[in-house]
Amino acid sequence: MTTKVKLYRILRRVGLQKKRILIANNKEELFLDELDNRLLTYYFEKEFGVTVEDEKIPTLTTVPMVERFLARLRKSA
Repeated sequence: MTTKVKLYRILRRVGLQKKRILIANNKEELFLDELDNRLLTYYFEKEFGVTVEDEKIPTLTTVPMVERFLARLRKSA
């Protein structure tokens, strides 16, 4: 399964609508709160077998950025 597919499944698991994920240009358009961000981090770490540093989370502002970040982490793991 590709990084993109896994990422979208995680975003859907958090409760985001598919349409919202596809059209969002930035994190604010996903309407995620701090709890959602923590939950996403947990799912990313569990699903991809990586560790996401807390200070890295605020720099990931778009879905494509998260996808590229996770792909890089997977390659280096």
